[in-house]
Amino acid sequence: MIEYLIKKRKITLLFFVMLVIYGFATFFQLAHQEQPDIVVDQAVVLTIYPGASPEKVEQTVTKKIEEKINEIQGLKSIKSESKQQYSKIVIELEKGVDAKEKWNELRNKVKDIETSLPALMNRSIVCETP
Repeated sequence: MIEYLIKKRKITLLFFVMLVIYGFATFFQLAHQEQPDIVVDQAVVLTIYPGASPEKVEQTVTKKIEEKINEIQGLKSIKSESKQQYSKIVIELEKGVDAKEKWNELRNKVKDIETSLPALMNRSIVCETP
């Protein structure tokens, strides 16, 4: 087989050039985006409350933040977890909802409620998760 390719250099070169041209043509026909649109449908609100028991975190932090988050329309689910010294709330959006708008609304709601939370508590962090 290799002998045949060596003897028929012109045919081999022709097929090679055709293959390279075909590769370039298909490459440039592909759709390209520098930053593709990624829909992030989950977010996490983390709050650290140093020295607090899980019950205290639940009552003074988690429930208050959950109540404020429940005011947002278009949420699929809200799951919370209160542990020693921290609170974690996972929020999931329904399909077809403008995620960017909802996450801005979530940040504003969390920022609004922070003034009524205990003074020793650290600022809440809102993280979007894919």
